[in-house]
Amino acid sequence: MNKQLIPAIFARQAIYDTHASVCAYELLYRAGDLNSANIDTTDEKAGDKATAQVLSYLFRHLDLNLILGHHPAFINFTRNHLLQKLPASLPKHRIVIELLENILVDELLLENIKTFSKEGYKIALDDFIFHEDLIPMINLADIIKIEVLGLTKQEINKQLTLVRESGFKGKLLAEKIENREQLIVCRDLGFDFFQGFFLNHPNLVQNQTLAEDKILLLQLFAELYNPDTQIARVEEMILQIPKLGERILKLSNSASMYQGKMINSLVDAIQRLGLSEIRNWMSLLLIAELDNVTDDLLERTLIRAKMCQILATHFDEKDSHQAFTVGLFSTLDAVLNQPMPFLLTKLQLENEINAALLTRRGTLGYLLDMTQAYEQAYFNKLGYSKFSAEDYTNAYLKGISYANNIIALIR
Repeated sequence: MNKQLIPAIFARQAIYDTHASVCAYELLYRAGDLNSANIDTTDEKAGDKATAQVLSYLFRHLDLNLILGHHPAFINFTRNHLLQKLPASLPKHRIVIELLENILVDELLLENIKTFSKEGYKIALDDFIFHEDLIPMINLADIIKIEVLGLTKQEINKQLTLVRESGFKGKLLAEKIENREQLIVCRDLGFDFFQGFFLNHPNLVQNQTLAEDKILLLQLFAELYNPDTQIARVEEMILQIPKLGERILKLSNSASMYQGKMINSLVDAIQRLGLSEIRNWMSLLLIAELDNVTDDLLERTLIRAKMCQILATHFDEKDSHQAFTVGLFSTLDAVLNQPMPFLLTKLQLENEINAALLTRRGTLGYLLDMTQAYEQAYFNKLGYSKFSAEDYTNAYLKGISYANNIIALIR
């Protein structure tokens, strides 16, 4: 990747179907430097030009399969983008054209939308609130996105009724789902797709009993991260778990992990790669074995862990493995369906790691906080961070690549 082509930052947010599987991503991006002072938000033409440059960069110079897999990307376009035929420069099978509901609607815009639709592009109306003036747009749309945050079931249903009565026959997407109740309501009302923070966040059920396999997992983690644990004990723990040793050797010898002489034994792997590395690999392998850990959750966890580790190298951190551990364990509440404070009392990790996971304190906490801000596309917050757009983008892409490689090896 030529990092000098254009300064830009982007993230993706998953969109899920009724089976809770990822079916698309919304591509969130920002042109220019992270420092908001370098961006003239009042210059619409400059903004449109910058957006065009970013999209060209993403689709021409980056590996789409790495970023999106086989899924399409929902991308927001302005009126000027459509009139300038910007989406036509992008592959129609890889994008969904998103239009905000406050876009100026006239015959010129509608003719352009019709043209894109006839050419096979999918059209989505974003942040939709019904108004009669939007009916011509509704009739051309394939997907309507309704923001459900703060709405009651009755208010959401009213929007759906108005949309359906207008003749809309396409798919419905509920966005900004923030809790379980909203998700259930949206499913009951017949939405086809779902998007929001809750779907990427711990799905905690109060007072749920911890299953035996998860109790064992906590016990293993507690012993594994005990500073007094010896290499011989780690090897013994690995051998007690079927196929774990075989998988660790496979990871150790993979081209992406280690360049050099073949590793033939666990002791050899631990001695060459270090106890910290082996601990983290054991942890991710054990997490991946749990029935409730989907590829999506595992991928997001690995991307976060790798980003934390890479960003840590910008500090004078002696051991970036701690940063990886923080990223890896930051989703443990989602994995085990238990509150983080409860889990940390069982694990007894180092104080710096506990502080990072609970309150985002210290260098490790800062790394985790900035990585999560990136994931959620809080680009304004990142503008005050210690890293550049290039730092974040490179770490993110390496994180995605790392996650894909690991999942391919262990699944």
